[in-house]
Amino acid sequence: MKYRKKPVVIEAWDIADLLGYAEHDWQGMPEAVTVEYDRCGLLFTHDKLEIMTIEGWTVAGKDSMLIQGIKGEFYPCRKDIFAATYEPEEQDHE
Repeated sequence: MKYRKKPVVIEAWDIADLLGYAEHDWQGMPEAVTVEYDRCGLLFTHDKLEIMTIEGWTVAGKDSMLIQGIKGEFYPCRKDIFAATYEPEEQDHE
């Protein structure tokens, strides 16, 4: 049997950008990421991000995206897989 992903909207951030914010401009960090950091669910190093996932700690580098899933969980996804799986959400302009 074949399955298709349901169309859901997620939030995601380039880990390279997040590492830059952590090193140079913490004020630019997205609020959801700072909240997870404060909960001790994220650990920034010089060139990697350690992420507490539902499977345990995992490490992701600058070649990945950080995704916040539909239940608020965080996990990494390589940029090539992310680009093949996700597209930007259309924004309504009023």
